Amino acid sequence: MGFVWNLLKRMPFGVALALVITGLVSVLWMTLLPPEFRARIDASQINSVVGSAYATPTQTLDEITSTFFQLRFDEPAAPGASAMEVNEDGKRLGPAHATPEETGALGLGRFSHTENQLLFSASDNSDPRTNGRSYSASSQLEPRIRLLVLAIVLALLGAARSFTTLGPPASAFARRTGRAGAMACLAIATTAFLISITLAPNAAIRNASILLLIVGAAWAVMADSLTRADIAKRAFEGSVSQSSSWTSLLWPLAGAIAAIVVYQTLLIRAATPMMGVAGYFPVSDASGYWDCANQMIDDGGLNPWCQRRPLYSLFLSGVTLVSGRNLEIVLLMQAVLVGACTFLFARELKRWLGWAACVFACFSVALYAWSFVLGQTMTETLGLSIGLLAGALLIRSGEQRAFGLALAGIFLFTLGQMTRTGAIFVLPLLCIWAATLKNSGWMSFGIRACLAALVVVAAYAVSLGAITIVGGDASLANSNIPQTLYGLSIGKNWSALSLDHPELLAETRENVQAIYQLALDNIRANPGVFLSTLGANFAAYFDSPWYAQLVPIGVVRPLIVLASVIIAGVLARRSRQALLVFLVLLGEIAASCLLTRDANVRVWAVSAPLGHVAAGALLLVFAARKFLAPGSQVDVGTAAAGSALPRSALGAAVIVLALGLACLTPLRLMGASPEPSALASCAPGQRSVTTNLSASAWLIVSEGGNNAPVSREVRHRDLVEGLPLGAWIASSFAALSEVQLIRAIETKPGIGEPLALYAHASLTLPRSTAAALCVDDSQQIDVADVRFSRIVSVTMP
Repeated sequence: MGFVWNLLKRMPFGVALALVITGLVSVLWMTLLPPEFRARIDASQINSVVGSAYATPTQTLDEITSTFFQLRFDEPAAPGASAMEVNEDGKRLGPAHATPEETGALGLGRFSHTENQLLFSASDNSDPRTNGRSYSASSQLEPRIRLLVLAIVLALLGAARSFTTLGPPASAFARRTGRAGAMACLAIATTAFLISITLAPNAAIRNASILLLIVGAAWAVMADSLTRADIAKRAFEGSVSQSSSWTSLLWPLAGAIAAIVVYQTLLIRAATPMMGVAGYFPVSDASGYWDCANQMIDDGGLNPWCQRRPLYSLFLSGVTLVSGRNLEIVLLMQAVLVGACTFLFARELKRWLGWAACVFACFSVALYAWSFVLGQTMTETLGLSIGLLAGALLIRSGEQRAFGLALAGIFLFTLGQMTRTGAIFVLPLLCIWAATLKNSGWMSFGIRACLAALVVVAAYAVSLGAITIVGGDASLANSNIPQTLYGLSIGKNWSALSLDHPELLAETRENVQAIYQLALDNIRANPGVFLSTLGANFAAYFDSPWYAQLVPIGVVRPLIVLASVIIAGVLARRSRQALLVFLVLLGEIAASCLLTRDANVRVWAVSAPLGHVAAGALLLVFAARKFLAPGSQVDVGTAAAGSALPRSALGAAVIVLALGLACLTPLRLMGASPEPSALASCAPGQRSVTTNLSASAWLIVSEGGNNAPVSREVRHRDLVEGLPLGAWIASSFAALSEVQLIRAIETKPGIGEPLALYAHASLTLPRSTAAALCVDDSQQIDVADVRFSRIVSVTMP
């Protein structure tokens, strides 16, 4: 590190400033304003393939553009990677990513884009060479990762040198304007963003809001950091301040801004996370929790499925109540909470290990949130937020040897485990760790360990009490654990129970006990199968750190995880924080035998901030100090007294608690909707279906079959530009085990009407607004082994 720092100090200030500007402009250009590929399809270049399918070669990018960007195409490993759009006389064709068989046999606008050709069909299956219509193709280009990383590195190097010159004179200005500037950026940009997605859909306004949010987040962080001119030198060194500064309040604000930026980017890219189609519409368990929230508001109770994870159901109901049942606002509020908690946790890592650890933590959490949190109503959202808050409190308690603060962290960590079950074996290790914070005799050690254990029990009691308050059965808490144990007992995953014993799927106390008994009987009868499954899960843990995407070579990942465990263990003797990380890793490893393959990295939502993330940061800092500054003292045992408690972390915990309790108060009655009633009569021969529809989007969901086709990606642009969704029924959604059809509503301008809507007889929807549907059973369609009848009309008050 010393060698690198000496090179930076010799760099002229003008060169450093040029690097910053060049790097930032390049990053913004490649991510927010990339060029678009456009090409006219020449009829002479179109060849007939089979049936309705026709092929044309794809044009290559020019040399300069291909240096910075790439044109993604569908491939076996990523069948939905292409962003290609095909137009016929200016009208969009679709669905995209269709298989050659589908395009040839069905046609009607289906197409796919591979590396060397575009395979497409006309909207009416006519011959595009002779039908007299013009065809064109366009696609957003993606930046090449290596150049994007290079631009970021250049900007960081230039910033490190620039801060040494600009730091002192900018310090006073940053102190005066940091809070106001960041809040102004947040307010203006958020307003512009909401306008861009509601009243006036406009890409320019949306991109401008993102740029403004980035400025706000950067200024919020710099207002805290410019007060130290040696920020660059502290990249791998902790910086424990003895005094409390108002600038520390900017950290959660900066995190909230950053989360909005990341979530906006997800919406713009229209990525489809695990259970949130197009970054917005919930499916599978996500739609189930959304229904739990609305049920809690309407009825004041939770059904047995919701009682498995009551804390998240209550939290989501509170957020839903505050948002006026607007799903878009709910998802935005969840992103803000995760972002604020991420920065609070990263701030503690910065105090302990320096800026490099802080940046590494933010990036690792963002990678996880992109796939499993943003755009979804899933337990990982609250579990991750609580885990980050608990991690911040526990790291600070290790720094200050504060036993009371450790108890608060353990309480939150336990609540997180009840919200999103994962590394449950970490809990006893945390009790032991908390007891070591004070150097005293064995008697005092035992008393402190018992107190910590009582805190764990109290947190469990809170979760079980939440079920009881809403009139549920406390035995149903985490009732999916016996399903996991049953799968392990026969060498499979949790879904094996649905095939072997579908009669036990109902959420009842008797079924839970019966599943446990079946699992134990299987283990006694064939322990070898059980042990081999545990071993396979154990091996999978080392291959799936949160920062896996940062390590492109798969064989290296287990070595990095193992090295981080070893380094944490070696340094544990000198640092309470390192001991904390090491014990959390041990607890995760023990729990991995039971859980890893069932849900992969999702299960570590609560523990990974203190596990994989903190251990990876510790390994990064250790290696940097050893190899970049071989003569330096590797000291990770920073400890300081007198520093204020992390009030922001405790404040965020209070906000989460308040949202969780909101629907247990009379406030719930303010958001409850009336029971659905017939709103309109149907014509003769049509059947009347009365239900509730979401206020912010209509999402029709029904269980699908097990042998569903490959899923397709749904993109926001397809919705905004009015691509008919009726044609997407079978090929797009069935693999998600549901069929979803989205219908435009008046509060969402710009989203086009689908050709047809279909509903299953057992229609279940996120409940909000009463609606009457007229269904024509004479027009039916089979999708994923389920029969659907056409919805003729929908009437809402």
